[in-house]
Amino acid sequence: MERQHGRLGRNKPYSAEERPRLSLEDYLDTSNLPNLSGVTVDWVSKVPSWPMYLNDSLGDCTCAAVGHIIEAQTAYASREFSVTDNEVLSMYEAVGGYVPGDPSTDNGAIIQDVLQYWHDTGIAGHKIDSFASIANHTDVWLLKQALDIFGTVYLGINCPTSALDQFDAGEVWSYVPGSPIDGGHAIPLQRQYPVGTTYGILDVITWGHVQPMTIKFVKNYVEEAWVVISPDWIEANGAAPNGLNLAGLQADFRAITGQVA
Repeated sequence: MERQHGRLGRNKPYSAEERPRLSLEDYLDTSNLPNLSGVTVDWVSKVPSWPMYLNDSLGDCTCAAVGHIIEAQTAYASREFSVTDNEVLSMYEAVGGYVPGDPSTDNGAIIQDVLQYWHDTGIAGHKIDSFASIANHTDVWLLKQALDIFGTVYLGINCPTSALDQFDAGEVWSYVPGSPIDGGHAIPLQRQYPVGTTYGILDVITWGHVQPMTIKFVKNYVEEAWVVISPDWIEANGAAPNGLNLAGLQADFRAITGQVA
């Protein structure tokens, strides 16, 4: 399969003043979590393929990422479920205001809006109970702990031109000083290796492929990171792993949104 990068479409995140959110760090005691230093956390290998979800022609990466997360979480928690292109499209229409056939309305979306829609309305019958940001979103160790617990980390990056070229060439995403930013992109983190064992330490899903990236790429380009509390994942993998105050997180989510999780 020829590698060809698709479209970007992640818009700048809200500030905390504009839109309140929970921070995972307030509910996570990392001293009680397992030591993952020599472990590969892999939520990729069981998924047979990663659809494009229209992200080759539309800036719907924020919604395509949701489709990929559902694929991965269901593959590891029970039986893999694939959302359809039309279901991803419907989500993008609702959240991003896209009108099919009108390119002027293809303006991307904000991740937090996508998460709220996923919670409130769902996609293909799949909803999330709550979600939280990772305030220290370039802490690779924390990202790995979150990936281990939640089965995904939903990342928002500022995508440089160099990353588009590296993707097309089948190369690892690495930091290229001075490369201009083309726009925002949304991608799920699904696998992370022990530091020092491989050049691409973290694997994300984008444009139909598993894409490796380096720690330096993360440090320079990741702008936001989120975890989702999915009923499919939690029921299969344990509702309260040591070190995570899940009940408190869900209660506080209800408090700041005024909604029932």
